[in-house]
Amino acid sequence: MRSLLLLSAAFTLLWLAGIASLAQDAPGPTVMAEGKEFKSGDRYWIPMNTETNSLALFTESVQTISVYNKTSAELTINKIDLALGDGMVEEEFRLLNEKGKREPLEFKETKLEAAKGVFAFRVRFFPVESGERTATLTLTYNGDKAFTLKLAGRGRENAKFFSHGTTTLHKLFGAAKTDEILSTAVGDAAGNIYFNGQATQIVDKFSTDIIYGRINADGSLAWVKLWNGPFMDKSPDSGQNAETGGTANSLALDDQGNLYLCGVNSDDKSNSVLSALVIKVDGKTGEPIWEKLWRNEWTKNALGKHSSEAYSLTVRNGRVFVTGFTYGEVLLLALKAEDGATVFQRTIDITQGTNDRGYAIAAGADGSVVIGGLAADRAFLLKLTGCDGDAPKIAWARRLDLGRGSSVNCVDLDADGNIYASLDRRGATTFFSAAKFTADGKLAWGKTYTGTAGDRNNTHLVRVVGAQVLVGGRLGASGVYDTAGGDGLLLGLSTDDGNEKWSAFYYTGTGPDENGEHRIKGAFITGKTLTIVGQGYTGSRNGERYWGYWYNGVTKLEDYAPGVEEIAMDAGAARDVPKGASKDGKDARQIHDLKDKLDWRDAKGKVGEPSDGDISVWQITLK
Repeated sequence: MRSLLLLSAAFTLLWLAGIASLAQDAPGPTVMAEGKEFKSGDRYWIPMNTETNSLALFTESVQTISVYNKTSAELTINKIDLALGDGMVEEEFRLLNEKGKREPLEFKETKLEAAKGVFAFRVRFFPVESGERTATLTLTYNGDKAFTLKLAGRGRENAKFFSHGTTTLHKLFGAAKTDEILSTAVGDAAGNIYFNGQATQIVDKFSTDIIYGRINADGSLAWVKLWNGPFMDKSPDSGQNAETGGTANSLALDDQGNLYLCGVNSDDKSNSVLSALVIKVDGKTGEPIWEKLWRNEWTKNALGKHSSEAYSLTVRNGRVFVTGFTYGEVLLLALKAEDGATVFQRTIDITQGTNDRGYAIAAGADGSVVIGGLAADRAFLLKLTGCDGDAPKIAWARRLDLGRGSSVNCVDLDADGNIYASLDRRGATTFFSAAKFTADGKLAWGKTYTGTAGDRNNTHLVRVVGAQVLVGGRLGASGVYDTAGGDGLLLGLSTDDGNEKWSAFYYTGTGPDENGEHRIKGAFITGKTLTIVGQGYTGSRNGERYWGYWYNGVTKLEDYAPGVEEIAMDAGAARDVPKGASKDGKDARQIHDLKDKLDWRDAKGKVGEPSDGDISVWQITLK
């Protein structure tokens, strides 16, 4: 009898242990989405749990995930974690509250009743790169147990993040209710950034003023100044309808760290007669060292023919060379860098009876100067020698057949005197094109980066950096990218043959909260840091998103051979302007400090108003 009792007790203990084991190993939460129940470790595809579905970049799918307690015991959900997969970015997967606006999930430890408890939240999928995107959702329950659900989605097309570097800084300069539009930017050996452009509605509500500033190599804002005359002051744009803040050759830096910038100034409210403006600035403080206003003739009753404009300049061997427009001819000024005194003043009449404009300029070590621009309705390049003296001579001139109304809007030289030109090809369709010419004016190579048909393709910048030339502007690309405003494009091309080393494409989306226009107008490399400066302009409905990502380019580079025709010109065709003279520009302006008046902030933190222009600065660490 005693043995039977002992045996019965043993069975009872075993039964109780089994019950305890069953309770300990009881099933956890039941997780469901879109009518499907998932097991721990399963993969859930967004949207509609279908692997072949995909979303356009910068669009979203929001899916509800429900957590049920179908067990016979109370269940505690301790926390919910989301871990992004390798290469993913933060905004691609987010957890949101079940109801209301797109608010981040605010989760507190939650107890679910036995057999009927339920809790729900949402997952937002927002792809910003093409291909498979992944994350892992982990629910920790009953203290130390975990349920995992692998999240996945796909971004459409073939957009891949820029593979040659990582963005380490993206900041914006400009306020929400003013337009700050970039001309260009240059950098010194220490990595400091200098920029210029124009602004509206800061001091004068209905006119423009010239701005210029310095950003330290560490990304802090050193100073920003506004040059404000009583009427219109600007850095004139070589494109149609003043679409940008000026040319990429409108700012230069000398070996002592001084800046030189050019533009135009009006001394009358009609703004119909302009003076060419050239300013030398102390790069450390932003204060002007000298300021010159030049006109082909100073007279009380000035007429349109007296109007003079400065589009571009360069500094070399103690001289500042300026090109632009006066008397309907190409203007060439040489000023002493020390004090701004005029060395010589010349005009070049390339096509008689029509307006000729110099838009771009570069100076060689041998005393030569190259000018590019628009003559009549075609682009031109010309070279002058003897510019280190006082009697420059025409070495050669070439007409470039890029299409009616097209021009050369930026030039740069390498150590051998080869010429790199940004080709602003205009017409019903515009193009992103650049070319290299030998020192004697022969075409070495030409390239076009293909874009969508339309007028959203423009080059603005060429900069020689060692064995590569940086080419910047904007491009409209069909498919994944923006064809409405055009996106920023920067190419690294081989100086030898023009072949592509890399391409970087900046994109912010096409939705009403993302759409905007972007143009790259300044770029340089310091060590392993690529600095890019661009102009951004939000769409008419977008005041929400001022930032995006850099991608590898998605179109292709093609050979392009513009027609090159010699223009017969006498060596002495650069004629003196006998009545031309400069005046001190100090009395024509006020200098305003903008450092504390306009925003300098991380791009992700800005929310403003639609149709807002800002200057964008990126730093990318190259691989």
